[in-house]
Amino acid sequence: MTDYLSSKVAIVTGGMSGIGKACATALVEAGARVIVADLKATDATNIDGSLVSIPTDVSRPDECSALIRQALQQFDRLDILINCAGVFADYPALEMDASNWRRVFDVNLHGVFFCSQALKSNPRPTDGIKKPEVFL
Repeated sequence: MTDYLSSKVAIVTGGMSGIGKACATALVEAGARVIVADLKATDATNIDGSLVSIPTDVSRPDECSALIRQALQQFDRLDILINCAGVFADYPALEMDASNWRRVFDVNLHGVFFCSQALKSNPRPTDGIKKPEVFL
C-alpha cells in the first residue's frame, strides 16, 4: 500500500462490483478512505478502517444528497467522486420495454448527474482545493 492518497476521502458509486469495485480497491491501496455507494450495500458498514459501504440508489436525487451529507458528516471532507454505478439490459434495446429503458437511463445517466449535483450543492474546500474531483 502506498500513501499517495492518504489524506483523501473518495466516494465510488457502484463500488460493490465490476469497475467500481476495482476503483474502490485501487483507492484503498493508494491510502484513501473510501465510501462505496451501492444498492447492494446492506447498511452503513465499516468494512475495514479505510472502506465504508452505504446503500444508495443513484437514480434518486434525495439518496444522492443524503450520501454526500453522510460522507461529509462522517469524514468532514470529500475529495473525489467516481461515478461507476450502472445497469444494463441483457437483450437488444429494441426489445426493451419502457420501464427497463427508463431504469438504464435513470441509473447510468441521471445517477451521474444527481451525485455530481449533490456534491456541488455541498462543497467543502479541503487542503486549498476549491472543488472535489469528479470522475464520470
